Amino acid sequence: MVTEYCNIVNEINNISWKYASENIDDDLHTDILFMETSISQLKKFIGISYSHGLLLYKGHNGRFYFPDKEAKDLNQVLISKLMNDLTWGEQLNKNIIIKSVELENIWKPYFNYHNFTMISDEELIHMYDLQLRKHYELYQYGWIPEILQDAEYGIDHKIVTIVQKYSPTFSKKDILTLTSDTVSHTVYYKHDQALLSLIQRILVDKKVKEIFSLPLKYIRTSLPYHINRAIRQLVNRYGFLGYHGYDERHPYDFNYYLKQIKHYLEHKEDLNKFRKRFCSPQASSTLWHKLADDEKRLLHIYQNWGLSKSRRRMAQLCNFYFLDIMIEEIAFRYKIPEDYIRFMTPLEVKDLLFHHNLPSNIEKRSSSCLCYINENNTYICTENYQNSLFVSSTKPEETCSILRGSTACGGFQIGKACLIERKSDFFSNKIEKDIILVTREADPDLFCILEKIKAIVTDQGGVTCHVASLAREFGIPCIVGTRFATEKIAHGDVIEVDAFQGSVKILRKNNK
Repeated sequence: MVTEYCNIVNEINNISWKYASENIDDDLHTDILFMETSISQLKKFIGISYSHGLLLYKGHNGRFYFPDKEAKDLNQVLISKLMNDLTWGEQLNKNIIIKSVELENIWKPYFNYHNFTMISDEELIHMYDLQLRKHYELYQYGWIPEILQDAEYGIDHKIVTIVQKYSPTFSKKDILTLTSDTVSHTVYYKHDQALLSLIQRILVDKKVKEIFSLPLKYIRTSLPYHINRAIRQLVNRYGFLGYHGYDERHPYDFNYYLKQIKHYLEHKEDLNKFRKRFCSPQASSTLWHKLADDEKRLLHIYQNWGLSKSRRRMAQLCNFYFLDIMIEEIAFRYKIPEDYIRFMTPLEVKDLLFHHNLPSNIEKRSSSCLCYINENNTYICTENYQNSLFVSSTKPEETCSILRGSTACGGFQIGKACLIERKSDFFSNKIEKDIILVTREADPDLFCILEKIKAIVTDQGGVTCHVASLAREFGIPCIVGTRFATEKIAHGDVIEVDAFQGSVKILRKNNK
């Protein structure tokens, strides 16, 4: 149940809040699903959860906060549960994959739909309810690795303690050097592997290769059936990797893959770089062989979080794509702005669908609002109370020119910083090649331009986050979780990224 904001300022101020993350182009409608999972759903699932959550919005910029002490307690309970039952951790990754597939599968009958104008109100309501239920089911598993990557209290510290028995100098920055002897790959790696395989088939077929020398508009009409089918399979299997919310409604389509194939066929240097990604697997660490079997199992679980999270990400992108089309259709049928729905809770959307009721303050939420959730209720405030609330978020010292974070992929690079949020910023600003990407959170939609980036630095995330997995597969030096990189580093600054030590140094400021 959602109630109007009442006199709870004191209640909020009495909680010591831990800043979790800040997301661009988010909305209350999807964010509250994650918040509710961490408070109510998680407790039903594992017996413990957060008791409070806070979301702050300025437009579609959302900030997440949780009680600091509970973050510590929750990690301790989860780590203890994992150490006592490694099978639980292994099944956790399996369940994330299973629920990801289930979420994707509900949309299979609609894969060729570009709008929902032809379906009835009853079917619209059914689909909304079904995707919501499946998303909750996925996230009750998917939220646990998110909690355990906490920089201060997460599983990293336990792993370091274990490995220090064999190597006293081992530290958090060395965790990812413990490559196991059975490395798996994320869906992003498998996507590129499938694309490269198709390009190799075209290279050995002179007739097909000649077709790709034609202008793009003629290629499609000239393709033989087996190549046409292979590209369609890429679109159906991986197309949603290109989707990034309602701001960029463009999954990878048939023409996207035609352009990619044509580019690699015409640029041998880029094709050779592309091939190298699949020719140099990382050798397992000598330290790995000293670990006990249960310790190896724990590392496998840890490493597989990155893989299962990338699989979950693709399922969610698929769901967001169709959900965005659905929200657009609901807004049209009820003659209201789309933002009204984006700032409703799922229960409020159901109330709109079943009873045609709108929340009384809905027109104000999309400009600025606060959402506070406890175990009993949800409060939404549209008044300007945000400045009166104390939300702890330590700011960097002005004199500091070195930032520290977690190493997601080792390496050393010096170059110009490029501050962007997503791939469209990269292209619209005509950024030069070989830059160092500095961003709040590097979403996986950047993976199509990673070959143009020589290092990555983020404010948020842990070493099992989406971009960390991508960086390792591309071999790009990457430091995540610096907290203040986008505040301290300006676009065009010359910076040094030492991803062996987990440090970022500003060498020269961009006076422009």
